Amino acid sequence: MTCAGHTFLPNKANWSTSPKYARQYVTEIASGMTGAESRSSAWVWPRVTLKYLLTTMNLQDNEQTAALARESAMSGLACCPAWGWGQVVAGASGTTVTLTDDGGWVWVAGDWVFLRNANEQWDVARVGTASLGGGIWTLTLDVGLARSYAAGLLAWPVFFGQPKFDATAVQTNEWMDAPVSISEIHPRAAGTAGVPSVVTSSLGIGAMAVGTSFAVA
Repeated sequence: MTCAGHTFLPNKANWSTSPKYARQYVTEIASGMTGAESRSSAWVWPRVTLKYLLTTMNLQDNEQTAALARESAMSGLACCPAWGWGQVVAGASGTTVTLTDDGGWVWVAGDWVFLRNANEQWDVARVGTASLGGGIWTLTLDVGLARSYAAGLLAWPVFFGQPKFDATAVQTNEWMDAPVSISEIHPRAAGTAGVPSVVTSSLGIGAMAVGTSFAVA
C-alpha cells in the first residue's frame, strides 16, 4: 500500500530499542562573497529523521517486509507510523476520528492517520480537516475507515521520507530484526518533533518572528 506515493510500512516498532528522532539543520554556507552570508539558510525548518527497529514475527511477515523494503528502495519513498507520537482514540468510525490531546502532535490538513485494533487490523487515511476543541482533536478524513475503532486504542500520525534499511540480523527463519531510518525530504510545516507550528513575519527592517516564543527586531 502507498500513501501519497510513499510505500507504507505497517509493522510495529520493537520497543526493546526505543525509536529516536534526530533533526538536521542547514544554516550555514560553505563560501560567500563578503562573509556576511552565514545567516543564510537553505531550510527554514529542520529535516527530521526517525530511526526504529522493525522485528518480523513469522514467515509471512518476513516476506511482506522484504517486499516493502524492495519497493521503497526502488522509489526512494517510504512512510510509517510516527512511533512515540501515538494519541488515545476517543472514537473512530466512518470519516471522523476523535483523539484526546496530550500536547504532542499538532494535526493539520494533509496529515495521514494510522489506527490499529487488538486483532491487528488497521486503517490509514488522509486527514481532510483537523480542529482542536475542549482537549479533543477532531479529524475529518478524505475517505471513510474500513472498520470502527474503540475508545482507548491508539492512533498515530504517519511520518514520510526517504528510507534506509540497515544490516538485518536474522534470528530464525521467521524472525529478523531490521533497523529502519526514514529521513524527511521536505520538512513538515507544523508540529513534527517539537518544531513550532507557526512562522510569521513582523514589520520593520530585519524583523523576524518564529512561532510565539522568539523575536528579533
